[in-house]
Amino acid sequence: MENLTKQPVVASVMNVVSDDDRRTIWELNLPDGRDQMFLMKRTAKALGNHYHKLMSEIFIFTSGGGTVLTQVLDETSTAAEKVVKHVITPGFRIELPAFTAHRFDLEGGTTFTCHASRPYDGSTEESKDLNPFPLPDPSEVE
Repeated sequence: MENLTKQPVVASVMNVVSDDDRRTIWELNLPDGRDQMFLMKRTAKALGNHYHKLMSEIFIFTSGGGTVLTQVLDETSTAAEKVVKHVITPGFRIELPAFTAHRFDLEGGTTFTCHASRPYDGSTEESKDLNPFPLPDPSEVE
C-alpha cells in the first residue's frame, strides 16, 4: 500500500463574484490557482472569446449542454491551428492550455466548474490575463 502523508482537511466557501441576467459565477482564489462555478441563466451571448497567456484552465460540465470552440495560438497570439468545435454534454471535461482561444455557447441551465492554474489578480490589465480573440459563431464551424 502507498505510504500517504497525513494532510489537514481544508474547507472553503466560494463567493459570488458576478451575477447578471446571463449567469452567476462563484469563485475562490487559492494559493496555486482559482476555482470557479458557473450557472448559465440564458443563452443570448457567447462567453469567452479570449485566451490566457499566463494560465491554463480545466472545465467540467455537470448539466446542460452547448458547444465550446477552441483555437490554439502561437506565442505571438496568431492562430496556429484551425478552430475546433466540441459538443458539450454532462460529464464533458476540457483542458485548455495557455494560448488557447475559447468561446462557450451554452444552453440556459448549464452548470460547470473551472479550475485555473493561477489565482485571479485584477490589479492591472496585464495581470487579469484576459486577451480578446473573437472566434466565429459555432454554426460556421464543422
